[in-house]
Order: sequence, then structure tokens, then C-alpha cells
Amino acid sequence: MYGLTTWLLGAVAVTVAATVQAIAGFGLALVVMPFLILIFDPKMAVGITIVVSVCSLSILLLKVRDDAQWSMVKTLFGGALLGLPIGVTILHVFKIQILKVFINAIIIILSILLTFEVNFKINGNSKKWQFGAGSISGTLSSSLGIPGPPIVLFLSNLDLSKEKFRATLAAYFILIDLFSYIALFVTNTLPPRTFLIAITFIPFTFLGIFMGNKIFNKIPADKFKRLVIILLIVVETYSIVTSIKYL
Repeated sequence: MYGLTTWLLGAVAVTVAATVQAIAGFGLALVVMPFLILIFDPKMAVGITIVVSVCSLSILLLKVRDDAQWSMVKTLFGGALLGLPIGVTILHVFKIQILKVFINAIIIILSILLTFEVNFKINGNSKKWQFGAGSISGTLSSSLGIPGPPIVLFLSNLDLSKEKFRATLAAYFILIDLFSYIALFVTNTLPPRTFLIAITFIPFTFLGIFMGNKIFNKIPADKFKRLVIILLIVVETYSIVTSIKYL
């Protein structure tokens, strides 16, 4: 049984996480999961995170949907669907914690290169590149639970405005999160009360999105890409530290 104090802590975590997601288009799980796991059952924490993420992204996308690159989103998601079964296979073959450290280290190195404006020769308009990025994302989603970094890196290397970058990420992650929640629901993985508890946090996603949008509008376009890459490095460093604990 969860009390008022537990719920209030969850509400604060959701507000902060939604604010981060409204600014960058990703990062909600990074912020909210460590807190929710401390106060809820782990499976419930995962379910709440997904529901809150979908709601947060939906609210954000209603505002920025005209900026989303929908053709690219469809191709990325098509690639992700192909990558999901590959990730499941990897999950049963390799020791996941070691693989997670290795992949995250590569992402950090690539992110650092991007901060120094070392661009890779990627044709963002090419369906092959988009499908490939989506496939890597789907593979990492079902094997390591980290679908975001490949897409963030891919979009960061393209000549997108901060508005298009954020909107495209939001559209893609809604699809990934919905697919994940349906899979968890169908397999009866989530505790029964997960959705009911999650919807009580939805008003706080509105608050977080409101604050995040205010901050986003004040960030200069030339500083936005660097901020996103720094956030990605923080995400991956945190993931490496938590993975090493279980080696």
C-alpha cells in the first residue's frame, strides 16, 4: 500500500522529468526511474514511467506536431520493429551488463566527438540511414532497454532546427513507448494498479511540459545541440555506473 508521502515524491519526480523531456525531447526515464524504483515495486515503476512518458510526449506533440518529420519517424519506427527481435536474441546470448557498458561507452565517445563538431557523413534524407538508425534503436530497446541514444545521435548529426529535432524525437518515442506498454500489458507483466496510479501523475506532466516549454523558448538555437549532447553523455555515464555495480 502506497501512502501520501510516496505519491508526493512520485509527483515531484514526474514534474521534473516532464520538464527535462519538454526541453530536450527525451530524458524522462533517466530522471524519473531512479526515484520511482526507490518508492514503488520495480515492475510498477517501469509501467508508471512508460505511461507518464506517453502522456508527456503526447501533450508535447500536440503543441509541436507540425515540426515533426513524420516521414522520417515512420522509417525509423519501421527499422525499430525489425530490430526488436534481434535485441531479444542478443538478450539470450550475451551477458547484458557487459554489453551495456560497451555500447554506452561507444555512445559517449561519439557524443564527445559531436560536441567538438566532428560530423559523420550521414545522409539524413536516405531511407537506408533512417531505417538503420531505427533498427539499432529497436535492437538496443529489447536487449538493453536504451532505445534513445542511437536516435538522438542520428538526429544530432543532421541539420535540423531545435524545434524539428524535439518534435521528431517526441513522435518516435511515443510509438516506442506505446509498443512497449502493450507488450508488457499483453504478457501480464505489470501489477494491476499500475495504470491507475500512473494516471494520478498526469496533471504533473502538464506542469512539467509547461515549465519545460518556457525554458526551451529561452535556449538559443546554437546552444541547443550542445545541451542535448551533454544530456546524452550524462544519461550514458549514469547507465555505465549502474551497470558496473552488477558486473
